[in-house]
Amino acid sequence: MEPGTGLVNDLATLSDLDENILLEELRARYGKDIIYTYVGDILIALNPYRPLPLYGRQIAEQYSDVTVHSNLPPHVYAVADKAYQTLRLTGVNQCCVVSGESGAGKTETTKWLVQHIVFQCRYQNSNLHTRIIQVNPLLEAFGNAETLMNRNSSRFGKFIELSFTQDGSLYRAKLDEYLLEKSRVVSQGKDEKNFHVFYAMFAGLTSLEQRKLALEPPDNYRILRSLRSGPVFPTDDVYLSHKEQYAHLYRVMEDVGFNQQDINMIYALLAAVLHVANIDFIPEEDNEGVYIINEYELDIASSLLGLNVEDLINVLISNTATVRGERIMSMKNLHQANDGRDALAKAVYSRLFSWIVRQINLLLEPSEDRPVVDKRDLRHIGILDMAGFENFPINSFEQLCINIANEQLQFYFNQHVFSWEFQSYLNEGIKHPKIKYNNNKPLLDLFLERPLGLFSLLDEECKFPKSTDSTLVDKLNKNLTKSAYYKKSKHRDLAFTIQHYAGQVRYEAAGFLEKNRDTLSLNLIDILQRSASWIVHDLFTARLSDTGTLDVRAFARGRSKDAILECKPPDMAKYADQSLSRKASKKLKQKMKQSKGFLDSPPPGQATASLHFRNSLTDLTEKLLQADPQFIRCIKPNADKAARLFVPELVMDQLRYTGVLETTRIRRKGYPTRLPFQTFLDRLMFVPELVMDQLRYTGVLEMTWIRRKGYPTRLPSQTFLDRYKIIAFPVLSSLKGTAEECAAVLRKTGLQDWQIGKTKVFLKYWHVETLNLTVQRCLESVRTLQKSVRAFIARKRYKQLQARVMAQTKQTELFCVMVQQQLEQITTMVEQQQEYDAKRHVRKRAERYPRNGQPIRLPGLTSELIDNNGYHGYDRSRYLEYRSMDNDLGPSSPPLQRLTSRSHTFTSCQQFYQTIIKDVMEKRSELNDGIWCKMMYMERNNMVAKFYVEEPEIIIDGSSERFEGERVGLGYFNHSRRDEVTKRVRHQIGKGIKLHQANDGSIMATRLGYSDVIVQGHRDPQNHCISEDVVVQRGRLEYNRPLKIYDMKELKSHMALEMSRDFVNTDRLRRLSIVCLSFMTDEHEELQTPCWLCVVNFAAFDAIQSPSVLREIRSSLVSLVQRKREEDILEKNRKRESRPWSKIVQRRSAVLDVPSKPQKKSRQVNKAILNPASPSLSKSGQNNVTSNDSFNFQSSRDFFANLDDGRSVAPSVISINPQAPRQNWAKVKALQKLQEQESVEKIQKSRKA
Repeated sequence: MEPGTGLVNDLATLSDLDENILLEELRARYGKDIIYTYVGDILIALNPYRPLPLYGRQIAEQYSDVTVHSNLPPHVYAVADKAYQTLRLTGVNQCCVVSGESGAGKTETTKWLVQHIVFQCRYQNSNLHTRIIQVNPLLEAFGNAETLMNRNSSRFGKFIELSFTQDGSLYRAKLDEYLLEKSRVVSQGKDEKNFHVFYAMFAGLTSLEQRKLALEPPDNYRILRSLRSGPVFPTDDVYLSHKEQYAHLYRVMEDVGFNQQDINMIYALLAAVLHVANIDFIPEEDNEGVYIINEYELDIASSLLGLNVEDLINVLISNTATVRGERIMSMKNLHQANDGRDALAKAVYSRLFSWIVRQINLLLEPSEDRPVVDKRDLRHIGILDMAGFENFPINSFEQLCINIANEQLQFYFNQHVFSWEFQSYLNEGIKHPKIKYNNNKPLLDLFLERPLGLFSLLDEECKFPKSTDSTLVDKLNKNLTKSAYYKKSKHRDLAFTIQHYAGQVRYEAAGFLEKNRDTLSLNLIDILQRSASWIVHDLFTARLSDTGTLDVRAFARGRSKDAILECKPPDMAKYADQSLSRKASKKLKQKMKQSKGFLDSPPPGQATASLHFRNSLTDLTEKLLQADPQFIRCIKPNADKAARLFVPELVMDQLRYTGVLETTRIRRKGYPTRLPFQTFLDRLMFVPELVMDQLRYTGVLEMTWIRRKGYPTRLPSQTFLDRYKIIAFPVLSSLKGTAEECAAVLRKTGLQDWQIGKTKVFLKYWHVETLNLTVQRCLESVRTLQKSVRAFIARKRYKQLQARVMAQTKQTELFCVMVQQQLEQITTMVEQQQEYDAKRHVRKRAERYPRNGQPIRLPGLTSELIDNNGYHGYDRSRYLEYRSMDNDLGPSSPPLQRLTSRSHTFTSCQQFYQTIIKDVMEKRSELNDGIWCKMMYMERNNMVAKFYVEEPEIIIDGSSERFEGERVGLGYFNHSRRDEVTKRVRHQIGKGIKLHQANDGSIMATRLGYSDVIVQGHRDPQNHCISEDVVVQRGRLEYNRPLKIYDMKELKSHMALEMSRDFVNTDRLRRLSIVCLSFMTDEHEELQTPCWLCVVNFAAFDAIQSPSVLREIRSSLVSLVQRKREEDILEKNRKRESRPWSKIVQRRSAVLDVPSKPQKKSRQVNKAILNPASPSLSKSGQNNVTSNDSFNFQSSRDFFANLDDGRSVAPSVISINPQAPRQNWAKVKALQKLQEQESVEKIQKSRKA
């Protein structure tokens, strides 16, 4: 792609590289709101200074578990995804380093990083995930402030460590804070502000809550109006924004886990800081000591801190020390008193900040119900966010520490990108590109070297009581002038200049010594440790760590003292006569006369701020070196914090000192992936011990570094083989990790432009992606195979269990049927016996009491029981016209033929249809020839009534009338097991349907009502004999339009299919003679339908065994076979004739003219055989077929099998005409021979090819 178009996602892919081309490409992308750009493995982020639609759940889903990151545009989510996926694949700790100037957007970038990493494992422990995301606003409120360069500048460094288990689930989180700018609590630069929480507190607290803390308007407090012109809240919008921040902060503190007492205690300590900082001193008239003029503030501060007011006054206006066992006191001057007051305010705030971080860490620990994981099994992702490089009009000790911290991060960046990569090339014998870069190691030595480094000289000067800032500058000029990075001031003022990697910065040395000492007097620490407030007691009892923060392990476990959450208004009467500070001053002066005075000096052995700073850098560097880094360089497009404004000069300066151009070159020409031989091979094969259970693979670092030249990827040989040997070697192979084995793997994948050193493999960025994709495909294939095998085993087990269950169910059903049959027999026998006993009783009574002396003999009563229709025995009920299934209705009128009186409940469709077919086969011979169907009215799996229909047409509706003529009312029948749904459906049947039989035996149906009537089986037409119209209508009958619901042609088609098979399933054909109609509902299974009809078509049932129907089907099949053969012969002839040059055509014409004699064993095919209408069928043959009452499917199937093989058919089935001309048979034989020759030629040609 051409530069300057804004379409280049990676600057390393540009054909020409120089500063102007990079700048123009960044400008074009920024104009299109594309703020992210790759430079190899580094992400460049331009601050848009306005919200952009680049974040959210939908975009986060796109950047989750990405296989090839180069397929997606650059994004901070991609860096987070790569760090998380690399951690899971390799098990190596990761860290994301976010750097840049102040105001470049580092805090927001860190926020999106943390959110997306947490989003990656969002399905586990959601409570911990929510807390991790919510703690960021809490830290910003207490650790961020507004500066000249940034409205939300981080005034501390934080290292967020996310811990994961081996399966990638989030286990816990931890925060480490570094280098809090404590001096901002008591003094800020011009047009700068204090920490956000102070302004949010004044905007959010109610007037009652402010009175409890004795707070006045914010403009009355010195540390909130320091060097600022105008009110604290200049506009209503500013006030409302801080008020909204307070509400959000309050919700966050509750959600994170702070209780109401903790929240009130925090604001009480913040109020104490405000009151302490408001204490004013003035010198005594005799210039010996100071006293406090606003003791009202002193009283409130001592109350909130839980201190005795007199003790607090003493430590604020005097110094106390013990020398050789003697207690020595001295009065403070005005400067010392102000320093002591500010030191107290800074100490309270900084230790409160450390306590909040500690509480957050406790809340981010894993819950008690979660299994304990060994710390050695945890893997970590660290995110570093530190205050950016600063260059203000006036720079002091705080800016010096921040800038040196950024110098250390720049050195860490140079180490990974340049130094270590070049060293690896030299060690492995690989030619490395010659690229110059700015090495800032000498500058770090200028500050951190001992004993002549700047911080060492500063600490040494702080040990002298009489040292001043002027003596410090003189010492620095004397010892550091030889360095090219240090420049002394030309005007002999208290200043010096440092040449940083980001440019020259002038530092004002005024206040360096006092800020470096940054210590509380021992007597002030003593009274704070004896505070009545447990939080103050804990804060100052706990020791400080080497980095200057509170050691969380040193906190007191018990809380025996109360927390002070508010203060009482001070009693002003006690200040009426004379101030307490004046009284205390007089007492102290009297004691001083009895002891020798001394100059104030810091307590011996107490650490300085510079020492804490150096320890912090060391601790931070150790954590970074234990992980593989991901770099994000934030760029500030303009200094005015304006959207859509791109200042080329400012951006160019940042590109130069961050080394973007050099990074682009090294990413094009280097090898970022360097794997040991064995590691490379091991990553591409299975571990033999775990082959049977699972695959163990460790994917290579998923890199999105787009580099065209160089070898930025450097893997030790063993590591390279560990990852990739599955590509070229068997699973169980044992490799030694040699260069030849690594080369074999690389050649197998078809990669080019790689190199192998002495112990490492040097790869391009796309090599790693190609190798990872190859391994992934191999593993996916294995997973697919495993899934197939496991699915086969599972299906096999399921079928076995299913067969076992079906067998048990069948046995249970058979047992139930047997019991039911025996119960019916017993019931019938009991009924007969009762009837016989009753008649015998009548007969005996008549014989015992004769009329006129003669016994009474009833006419018509014999020893044999005879019913009204002349049928004998207990089967009489089979021939009644109608009886209800529950035996609660009387007989009906005669339009409908015989019905059953037995009540049946069916458990399966198979049992239902088997019972119906068996019943029809038993009774069909006994029924009249005019009966054309048997109809059963069903309610779910219960048979309510069944009918034998003789009338040509019959109407079935939902009326409750008795049977009259051609109508059946389903409402007439009752059933005791009818549910509510069935009742509702039956009442809505309405006018119902009309059924009649067509001439060919098909059944037509017409819907007369408005309610739906559905033909069952329309979803499965291949197993039913329904017409095409039924399938088109999806089973629904049209209103007042006949529809063929049973098609005899479909039955004949099924019969033809069965005749062509090895085994004829007559039960299936009998099942096809049944069609079912459902009222209102369309269920998949008949027995689940509330109301439905089952109709058995007797015409279809009889056609299955009809010889005439079988002959008709056979004739149709013979015609079909003949037509197919003729079409095949015509097609072959057409192909031959299309080759006029072929000799076969000439031979064919010659052979057809010469008659040949039929051979004895030739396969003779007579066309008359294939034509059922031909007179070739002899009368005897026809008579044989017609008169054969035992005609079955097996004989027909044999006939078609013989016909298909070309063999002669038995004369008992078909008679061959002996008068067939022999010349035709010879031609046919010649054609067969030609076909065989053609097939032989084709086979020979294919073999030659």
